[in-house]
Amino acid sequence: MKRIYQLFLLIFCACFFSIEINAQSNAALAVPGDQRVAKALKQTKTEYQMSSKEGIYTINFGTKGKRSQEVHITSSTDNINGVEMRLIFSFAVIADKPPSQQVANLLLEQNMETAGVWAVHKLSNGKYRIVNQLFIPADLNGEKLEEALSRVVHTADEMEEQLTKKDVN
Repeated sequence: MKRIYQLFLLIFCACFFSIEINAQSNAALAVPGDQRVAKALKQTKTEYQMSSKEGIYTINFGTKGKRSQEVHITSSTDNINGVEMRLIFSFAVIADKPPSQQVANLLLEQNMETAGVWAVHKLSNGKYRIVNQLFIPADLNGEKLEEALSRVVHTADEMEEQLTKKDVN
């Protein structure tokens, strides 16, 4: 039953991600800096920075030991079957080449065990990034948003440490 739920969650997140790509063409309609995000972050006294150009909130979390990890929250949202959703994400690795088959298999296996979903993006500069991402309801309160952010942060940081043995992001 757990595997079925995880598979459903993976498919659900993948669908949202593909819709998000299409929603980027509507980004001009989105107001940079969704104030609902700012309000939720203030509820938990979470410090953040906001890119006024992209409308992306960035938070730096301390993780285990002296490690830290950035997580990002998009201001842009998309309505999916009447539910307004937004993306949160954290980079585990930024590399010059695509992940090896072994790493790709690891990411696929982890997709079945984590709340978020792993993705590999090729950047315009030719680099590749491995990112843990999760779609959440756009109107989460501070406590629920913090919980979602924590899951994405810790998942990405653990993968970063496993793959690079460094604290980069």
